[in-house]
Amino acid sequence: MIKYGYCREQEGLESLPSEVRRAAECLGWQALCDATNTEVVRAQFTKAYESLETRAAKQELLPPALQGKMAALVESITRPVGIGCKSAQMYPQVNHDGTTRAEKL
Repeated sequence: MIKYGYCREQEGLESLPSEVRRAAECLGWQALCDATNTEVVRAQFTKAYESLETRAAKQELLPPALQGKMAALVESITRPVGIGCKSAQMYPQVNHDGTTRAEKL
């Protein structure tokens, strides 16, 4: 974060391992840069990272054909969040009522 700063988001994200990059995208690069309470941000980042790891582990248990269909579905409903960051991607989480987190925003 320090090396790339607020304005070089794309370069910063590309420099990260894919798992870390996805967690950073969930929280938003610029939000991470602006954060003043590092303990809270660290906890949020850890929770996002662990959630993505769990999701990936569960995905690997699915048959390959179903994995492809799931990936296509996620791609079709994933869209930019648009909260202070044009390139942040939101990884949808389905709520109990069937809506996604993006639909609640």
